Formats: sequence, structure tokens, C-alpha cells
Amino acid sequence: MVGSLYGTSVDHDRDIEHTIGELNRRIAGLQVQRSHAYVPPVFWAKDRGVYESNIRINTYGKPWIAGFRQVGVFDNNAFATAWVTICLLEAGQYGKGAPVPGDEPMKLALELINSHHDKNSPPGNGAVNFWPQTLNHSSGLWVSQPTNIISIISLLDDALPWDLIEKVCSILGHSSEVCELLKFLQGARQELFPAFKIPADFDDTFVNIGLGSLLKQLSKRYPALYQLWESNNTNTGSAFELLKTYAYRPLSDDLANVIDPRTYYYAHRFLEKANDEGKPVSLVTTWMVYENTTSFIAWVIESGTMTSRPDLALTYYPSRYNFYWFVARTRFLIANRIARGDLPAFPSLRLVYEQLNEVLQSRVTTDILAEAKTEGGKWAYFDDFLGGADETWEGKPKNSADDRLFTTSMAVNALIATWTTQDKATGQLTWAKDTPVDVIRVVDQAVSWLAEFILSDDYKPLNAFFSGSVKGTSTMPFYYPMNFLEYVNGTKIPLNDTHIDLDSSVVLAMSGVVPQEQYKKMVQEPHFGHQTPTEFPGYSNSVFPFWSSAAYTYASTLLTLSQFLNLAT
Repeated sequence: MVGSLYGTSVDHDRDIEHTIGELNRRIAGLQVQRSHAYVPPVFWAKDRGVYESNIRINTYGKPWIAGFRQVGVFDNNAFATAWVTICLLEAGQYGKGAPVPGDEPMKLALELINSHHDKNSPPGNGAVNFWPQTLNHSSGLWVSQPTNIISIISLLDDALPWDLIEKVCSILGHSSEVCELLKFLQGARQELFPAFKIPADFDDTFVNIGLGSLLKQLSKRYPALYQLWESNNTNTGSAFELLKTYAYRPLSDDLANVIDPRTYYYAHRFLEKANDEGKPVSLVTTWMVYENTTSFIAWVIESGTMTSRPDLALTYYPSRYNFYWFVARTRFLIANRIARGDLPAFPSLRLVYEQLNEVLQSRVTTDILAEAKTEGGKWAYFDDFLGGADETWEGKPKNSADDRLFTTSMAVNALIATWTTQDKATGQLTWAKDTPVDVIRVVDQAVSWLAEFILSDDYKPLNAFFSGSVKGTSTMPFYYPMNFLEYVNGTKIPLNDTHIDLDSSVVLAMSGVVPQEQYKKMVQEPHFGHQTPTEFPGYSNSVFPFWSSAAYTYASTLLTLSQFLNLAT
């Protein structure tokens, strides 16, 4: 088995190495070197050490409205910075030709992430926030929220002539593209402000712990960086305790059995099977446990739920290619330890490997290969949804392919992490003996395409690494069956009361596991006057916020190219 079907020429490798070097420079240029406050309308608030990311709105259609997708509000989140940092470190660990990450930019990134530790908990705790926290002097609590977007939404809400806009939209039709966007902006203050005030979450917390694990592996190479991380994470065990405390336990008799109605809808067959078999289930929510969560992830992929209802299964992370890479990275790390013969003696690790390896090398690989678009046997690329529903001025369909660069890099990263291991002696990546020829061919062609276009102006370096949970009517939580309805103060609300105000004071959920036939009947019933959305309508028929980072696109591609150069030939 060779690394490339066609071999790699010296000139081709040099071109890729040059591209890697330029990507590294671009990434460095997207890291904030000095903090400054929000000064409307000239300067965004920017925190030192953060890698660029922006909050954008998913618009589509003719150029005058689709172009609004290119408008971004700078966002100081730790999530993108953590993943950019991980990609840069892994490019050096598993790749070839990547510049050694400098101590100073790494230090800046770690200090930024460290500043997002939950200030409502003791120092050194493992809990991490998506956004920086500010002190609420009246409550004495630290609150995490995005300064820039809140300021802009407030400004728009106060400045735009909403009465006039309402009259114009009544003429144009409220379903017109521009009025749909304006309707979203008008409701943003009421709907998004509560959603933007969030506590520490397991997503950011465990990305940070994963970063620390990687730094520990590289501690001989970067001793000061690991020491910096370790000194700010002296009690990571608290994160695991929180994980167990707040795990979703659908078969329990207390409030741990309560979950979002949308999650229950797509997961109900998994839960019903566990209930029928009498198996206890414990899963990590965003806000697992290891074996249960792995089984659930494998089920979501194998059952086709990932492709049939990504709007529900990938609530906050709409790119399934990004998800595939997240899953494949776990398989890759365990596979390396198995190949070296030093897998820790935990039976769960072997079980996790077997479950993930099976679903990755079957369903995921088939899905990725089926989505590859080829050009003349030379190039292959992948598209997700950004720009996929655009139109020309004449109204003809147009694919702007705004996320093609990111999606292609993630597809390749997922395939490499699914089918290779790293040789302990040489450090090279080696394809598994049974790797399908089509996998190697698509990786070759996709890398050639990335090397050609990643530095050009032909495509935007956009992605949707994060999004709001509501993406149109198919993701409204109150459109789905529920059997738990009460105010946050614990006051029960009759399930047939359809006249309540559905705001942040109301908790609606599914409690426990109901019999299959009963749930089928619940799905067929209207909920607050609406039928249950049973099909995924696509992401390009509604306006919703998403988070995009050019730095993440470049870092992901840098990882792709460096790993490709390190494939054994």
C-alpha cells in the first residue's frame, strides 16, 4: 500500500510545503495581538490571543440578499481559538512540513482560553465558557456573553424604522427574502439576548481538556506551554464530576431524565431500545457516559440520523464533516496505541475503538465518498450548505460554495483519521492494508484541489463551525412532542395550555422514555398549533446565525496538507 495512487513528485511536495508556510503566516495574521474595547462604529472589541471568528447570518438567494452573508461581527470566543491551536499542534505531531508553532502565539492562545475559565467556580476548575465573562454587580455572578453582537443588535433595534419596514413587508410579502432577514433582525433582541447569556458548557470544557492532553504528549517539546496550561487547570477532575452530575439519564426517576424535545425526537428509537433491553443509559448533554455515549454516536451515524436529520442531531454544529473528523480523531488516537501495543488496560477503550472503527470505515466512509465531486479525474472537492442556494440576478441557481475549502479539508482529515495509524518508529502515517482504493484516490484529488485553491481568491474561507440551535421551523422545540411543561420556578403548566408565552421562563421537555406506539401518536398530534416537522428541509430555507472562522479553515487545511506529506509511500 502506498500513500498516493500516483506517487508524489519532489516539486509537488515543495509546492505543498510552500502553501503550508503561507497558511501559517495567514493564521498568525488572524490572531489578535493587543486587546481593545468596542468603539462603535469603528472598532470591535477584541481580546488579546483570540483567533479571528465572526458571527454571520445564513442568507441566500439573489446577490443583494445573499451578499449579507459576508457581513460578520467579530466574536471573542474560546472555541475557535482552541481548535485552531489544536490543528497547529497536531500538524507538527502527525504531519510533515509544518512550521514549529511559536511559543509566543501559543502562549497568547492559552492565556486567552485560560481567561474563559468559569469565574463562578474556584480557581483551577475545569469548566470553560464559550465567551468571556463580565461581573453582574447586582447578582454578584459572572455572566458569559458576546459584547460585539449584543451592541450591534441593540443599535439596530433602536435605529431601524420598524413600523415602516412592517408596511413595506406587507406589500412585498413577509416570506420574501429581504423581509425574512428583517424579521430575524427585529426579533433578535428578544430571542437572542437570553440565549447569549450562557453558563460554562461541556463542549468548551472538554475541548480545553483535550488541548491539555495534547500538550502533555508534547510536553518535552513545549515544556513551558504545558506548564502554563497545567497551572491554570489544577482541578480538571471537577469537570468530570460535573459531567456525571448533569448527565442525561432517561431511565432514572428524577429530573435527570428530562431532555430537549428535539433531541428526544431524533434519539427516541435508541432510547426505546435501551428501555426494552433494560440497559441503563447515561449521556453527556452539551450543558457521556463514555461507553453509552460512544454507542449513541455510533447509532446516530449507522441509523442514518446524521444525514436525515442533521438539523436536530447536530444542534449547534451543522457541518457533519466537522463532526466526522471529531469522531475519527478518537478512533485515530486509540488505533495508534493499539498499534504500538500500549493501550491502557481499560476495557472501555477497546469497545470504543471497535464501535467507532466499524461505523467510520463503513457508513461514514461511504457517505464521504458519495459526496465527493470530481473534475476531470484531477481534483475532488466537497460542499456543505453555505452559498448552496444562491441565485444570479436573473434568478438562476448558483452555488457560491462559500464553505468548499473548509469542507474539503475536513473530509480529508476525517478519511485520514479513519484509515491510518502513525508508525511509532518513523512517525509516518500508514494506510491500513484494507483501505479502499477510492479513499486514497479521493484524498489525493482533494489535496491537489486544496493546494490549488486554498490561497486563491476563487473561494471564501467560510465555515459554520457553530450555529444557533434554531434554524427555521424544523428546529423549533415546541413543535415536537413533550410531556414536561413548567415555569423555571417549578410551577406546573397543563400540557394542553397552548396560550402561554413561550419565553425563557418556560421549560418544555420530554421526561423519561415513553412506549413506541404512544410516542408515534404524540408525533401525529399538533403542538401549540403546529405539526411535528418529520423531515429535514435543508439549511438554505431559513435565516439563522452561524459562526465562521477563516483561521480555522486555514488551520484545518494546514493539518490536511501536512498529514498528506507524512503519508508513507
